[in-house]
Amino acid sequence: AAAMEQEIPRAQILPRSEPASLKMTRLWTCAKLKAPGNVLAIDRPSAPPRILVLDNANTVAELGPDGNVVATTALKIPAQAALAALRTGAGADGRRVFVGFNSAMAQLFVMDDAFQPLLTFPKDEENPRMGIADVQLAGLSEGGPLVMLVGYWGIAGVQAVSLDGNRLWANKSLVEVSRVAVLGPDPQGRRSLLCTNIDRGSLVLIDSQGQRKAEIKIPHRNVAWLL
Repeated sequence: AAAMEQEIPRAQILPRSEPASLKMTRLWTCAKLKAPGNVLAIDRPSAPPRILVLDNANTVAELGPDGNVVATTALKIPAQAALAALRTGAGADGRRVFVGFNSAMAQLFVMDDAFQPLLTFPKDEENPRMGIADVQLAGLSEGGPLVMLVGYWGIAGVQAVSLDGNRLWANKSLVEVSRVAVLGPDPQGRRSLLCTNIDRGSLVLIDSQGQRKAEIKIPHRNVAWLL
């Protein structure tokens, strides 16, 4: 055993250096939140981006462009629910909605632009349920309604769900969909999805109707995360 023991060479750590072309400058720091988590920035055409921070898993804080807290909203979610991320989208009618979720929970919470509750999905009586790994909001056709694209841990795959809670389609050929990405529109205005498929370490292309179109494998690599 002693003969097998080898001293690991100490890694040489170079001194810190500044980049030659870019310089990072801290513009502001906000230290007024309890437990800041997911940050969501929403671009606006004629105003600075709207900066939202999920705080303490149950409150949304809005920061101004100077980093000061301009508003806080306590979310009307069950006491045992702890949100880890926010997603947002605006439909063709301009109506914006938010979705809060946590990959350790089996339900997501849909809220309006003022963070008032609109929908809990799936409903409480649906049992058993699998954990929700990811949610994206998009219209899958030109001028079409905004839908939720939900990826699940386990064998539930990926689903398209309307904002009133109806499943529009489901594709269960994927296992453990950790991430869902929405691609740009094709010439007909339809949008496809690219989903992780943890079971095979691959990416799967799903069209706007929920049909599996292609699988992408990267040699000697498993893909688990996608932006």
